[in-house]
Amino acid sequence: MKKASVVFYALLLVLLTGSAMAQEWSAEQKEVIAHIKACFDAETRALQEKNPELWLAAFPCEQDAHHWVASQGAPEQLMKSRTRIYAEGLTWRLKKVNWLDVRPLSVKIDGDVALVHFYDNWIIEDYQGKISQLENKKFLVFRKKSGRWTYLGGMSAQ
Repeated sequence: MKKASVVFYALLLVLLTGSAMAQEWSAEQKEVIAHIKACFDAETRALQEKNPELWLAAFPCEQDAHHWVASQGAPEQLMKSRTRIYAEGLTWRLKKVNWLDVRPLSVKIDGDVALVHFYDNWIIEDYQGKISQLENKKFLVFRKKSGRWTYLGGMSAQ
């Protein structure tokens, strides 16, 4: 009987702790998360169609916005890096690119600025049929301008 009680209370504790740990997002936080997902949808289309304009239209950013991929030496201006990626044909080596999910860890909003920490997962297939899954850790900063979240800068790592 004691063993059954211990198991019951242990399971109850796990269930209560799990639901207490589940994140609930405000409407504004959900808006930022939805914006990131829409940007990934656009990036997927841009990569599939080899057209960076599709991504740029969905991902407004400051002209001097910088992004730092941790494996690279220093932050790079986002527009220059996107232009380089498309110009070097890096995207053409990929047969399929799809994002799987975005798992937000923290979305802090202070006035018109949003700071977002999250994981994203992608499936990539090259023309030789090799399939890879990538998980990135990201920190992005947005400012709301004219009703749209505009990218200011950030960092990502695998």
